[in-house]
Formats: sequence, C-alpha cells, structure tokens
Amino acid sequence: MASDKTDDRTPEEKAQVARQAEALERLADDEWHARVMRDSVAAHNEWAGRAVNGLEIPRLQLMDAPGRSVVPVPVVAGQVVVHTSDPTDHQEAVDALAAVGYRERSRSDAIVTFSGDPADLAKALEVMADKGIRGSANHFVALRGWTAKAGASPEHPTSRMQPHDPAKGDDESATPVAVVDTGVPEGVHAGPGGWLAHVEHGTSAVDRITMADVTVTAPPMLDPAAGHGAFALGMVRQAYPDVHLGSFRALTAVGGGSEVDVVEAIERAAGWIAAVSAANGWARPRGVLNLSFGTTTVDGNPPIAIEQALDALSPDILVVAAAGNVGNTEPKWPGASKRALGVAALAHDGVTPSTWSTRGSWVDFSTIGEGLVSTHVPGEENPRFDPQPETFGTDPLALWSGTSFAAPLIAGWLARRMAEDPSVPAQDAVTWLRGRGRRTRDFGYAIRRDDM
Repeated sequence: MASDKTDDRTPEEKAQVARQAEALERLADDEWHARVMRDSVAAHNEWAGRAVNGLEIPRLQLMDAPGRSVVPVPVVAGQVVVHTSDPTDHQEAVDALAAVGYRERSRSDAIVTFSGDPADLAKALEVMADKGIRGSANHFVALRGWTAKAGASPEHPTSRMQPHDPAKGDDESATPVAVVDTGVPEGVHAGPGGWLAHVEHGTSAVDRITMADVTVTAPPMLDPAAGHGAFALGMVRQAYPDVHLGSFRALTAVGGGSEVDVVEAIERAAGWIAAVSAANGWARPRGVLNLSFGTTTVDGNPPIAIEQALDALSPDILVVAAAGNVGNTEPKWPGASKRALGVAALAHDGVTPSTWSTRGSWVDFSTIGEGLVSTHVPGEENPRFDPQPETFGTDPLALWSGTSFAAPLIAGWLARRMAEDPSVPAQDAVTWLRGRGRRTRDFGYAIRRDDM
C-alpha cells in the first residue's frame, strides 16, 4: 500500500509532526503516564466547582485499576452511576448505598447518580458489586493533561500544510453528523464561506458558547483543550464538505467532562439527528455521532451510563469514537464499545501505524492522525499547559495530532456514503468503507486519505 503522498515536507514541517508524535509516545511509559495523571488531576482540581456555561468542572479523584495498568483512572470525586430498570432496582440501590452514606443526586431515565464522601467511594463500589447493582464510578473523560508535560499541543501550520478548501455552505438534506466535544465559540470561522459557518450549535444553551468559555483557567489565555471541538468539526467538513454539522458540548475546555455530562450530550445529539431525519422524510433517525474522547474504567468494563445511551440509539445512527493515544491495547471507552466504531491513528504517511496510537482487536478503522491541519480558536496559549505557547489570530488553523482527529475523518466519510442513498441501512456504509481499506493487525481497516 503506497503512502498518501510524496514526502516533500520542509525540515520545519517534519520537526513539527515529530515533536507531536514524541509527546504522545511518552504516554506509553506507564510510570511516567501515572505521574502525569496525578499532576494533571491536582491541577484540574484548582478549578473544580466552577460552572462554565451550564457545565460544572467536577472535582476529581484517582482510583486504581487492580490487576491492569498502573495508571490510575480519573473519576468524579465521590460519585457513582447506577442503572435501574424498574422501581424495585431503584429502591435496592437507594437502600444499599445509603448504608455507606451515598444519596441520590440526580436521575435521567434509567441512570441515577449518587454522591457521598470520596473516601468511601471504593466502599460504595464494593457494596454495589456485592448486591449485584449495575453501575460504576462516574468516570471522567480527559482530553489531554493539564500540565505542560502531557500530550501533543496544537501548533501553527506552515503554508505547505494547509487543508483542503472547505465547502462554502452545507446541504440541509445531507447526512447529519453530530460532534460531541468541547463545542466551538459562536462566531469562530463563521463568516461568509467560513469553515464552520453553517454549524448548528446544539439544542441547548449548554452547547452555545463564547470565547469566555474557553479561557477559564487564566483569562484571556486559552484553556488546555480550547480548540479541540473546533478542530474535530473542521476535520468532519474536510471529509464531507456538504455535511449537515451539529456541535454538542459535553466537555469543558479545561480538559474533559463527566460520564453523566457525556450521556446528556449524546441524548441531545440523538434528538437533533432525529429532527433532521424527520425533516428530510427519512423513515427513522439516520446520521453519524462522533466522539473524539475516551476513558479507561476502574473495573475494565464499559462505562454503564455511556453504554446505555449508545444502546438506545437508532440502528441507523453510526457511532465513531477515538481509540486513544497511549500506545497500548487496553480498551478505551466508548471506542471499544460494541455499538461504536473505534478509530486508531496512522502516521503522517497515511499508511504506517503510529507508534503512539492505542490499538487492539477492538479497533475497527484507522487513518492518518499525525500532522493534521484544521480549524482552531483564536487566542494566546498558556505556558503552563504548553511548553511552546503560540498565539492564534482570527479564524486560525492549527496543526495537531491524535486519534481525536482521525475519528472525524472516518465519521465524515461514512456520512458522505450514507448520503448517496438514504433508504439503504447505515451499516452498508461501514461495509463500503471496509472495502476501501486494508485489514491490519490491531488497527482495523486502514483507510488511506488520498483514496477517499
């Protein structure tokens, strides 16, 4: 399989991509990764309790994953989520958790959140296991570390690494793609002919943000994940220029969000896809849901609340999720979910498996994830989070790497194929895309961007 293109990059261009790959490769060292995780959670908790346009920055604690990785798992401090299928299940959970001081905090359909003393969280989980109560800790989905040591950082692209020209508009009858992420501030890349001019900013006030919502940690400097959602949205449009694109916010730009916040955003996104589908006269909800994030779990099982939300989706809503950036085979959820298509990353040549990508038998697809260029947000980076801070001007582009940005390419290509015949089951698009790729070990079907 030939590479995506002749490598005619300048030394500076090669250095940019190599720098990002090296930063991601370091996460494969479990001991180093564990130290970064501890430092990152301590930094994150400096902003705990703040509300950012309807999303609270939760206080976190770390839990060990016995018998698996030495890297602790971040969870919302003192919270568990429980699946209750009927009133009897609910009451059993209430009674059992009350014995360890945990009380009901919130409820959404069958998912109930309980809270209590963080010191008793392990005890609460033990009680749940003993009583056969379906649930888990309220896992925290982290986008990148909150210290300058963790992960790849966006950089200014050079003139020779610009992305394809975006569409000038979108087609209301096109396949809808909902990106659940950090959102994008209204007005960014939104002028006439702008990359994100036709993005629908969700269905709730939570989804509609301003630049103030991505400069929380040290105004006016950018938060660690300020441009994550914007970048993912731009990648979808590159793959499918006519896409009907929706932005739904589950994660703050400080660096992530709770499992419960993710579920609420998935539900809003599913409702939006259903509304678009009905307006187009389709028989049932039809579209693609992009989830450019993931988490390991305390018990190694799928996070119960996210699994429940995905299982409730229409079968014609495809779910695409990033595999992760830690270079091992440990499942990252929701990418490893049976309901999701997990996406790993290929190196800058578009063919070679990247050294830093999470991989495994559970991965479905892979495509280029290094040295990608897409939409970003304006502002100055904080040297606390980025060792080489840069300032991005109006409607900027950035160069970034990660499975977070390989996933929306796959999402866009699937959606583009689905648009060709809305009467055909969505799964046919998955079969078609597999036919465009090459089956690989632990990287699913490798898709060459130039072939799309």
